[in-house]
Amino acid sequence: MCSSDLFAAWAVAGLYGSLGPALVHRLGANTGPAVGGGALFLLAVSGAAASYVRRNHNPTAQLVHGSITLAIGAVVFIAAVQAGSFWALMLATFVAGVGFGMGLQGAIKSVALLGQPHERPGLLSAVYVVSYLGMGAPAVVAGWLVSRGHQLTTVATGYASVLIVLALVAAAATVRARRVPVAAC
Repeated sequence: MCSSDLFAAWAVAGLYGSLGPALVHRLGANTGPAVGGGALFLLAVSGAAASYVRRNHNPTAQLVHGSITLAIGAVVFIAAVQAGSFWALMLATFVAGVGFGMGLQGAIKSVALLGQPHERPGLLSAVYVVSYLGMGAPAVVAGWLVSRGHQLTTVATGYASVLIVLALVAAAATVRARRVPVAAC
């Protein structure tokens, strides 16, 4: 397992947690605060659903498929932001959430298999340190940039672009490290 898998998965949560409500408000016109939070809720629900549906699949395949799906969600996110489409943003959120769920579950399963039962708490603690750094660090940078006068849509597009690269690098590194066919589920 590559730490970039975890970083990319949680970075998408940071994107929606930090810039999501403002983007939803901008693209959804007269939406209230609940709708702004709804995007993050949709990300979590689609991630949980994907985790449940794929719970018995190969962890490596989950990592690869999750990273690729996350990248696709980020591409749709950029298109939605550029087009100013609220509904395309919701579609992007759903797709990115599916990638988030698969990637996170694959990462946790991969790490849990590495150690003996008595070592797993320490391993999973390391997973969550990387996870929360992945969520927090990019979100803080994005919030700082917006607070310094950078356009919200420009920062969001840049954030999603970096996320695409990170997710694809993670998928490639996982395939290379595991030498497992991508279609193996």
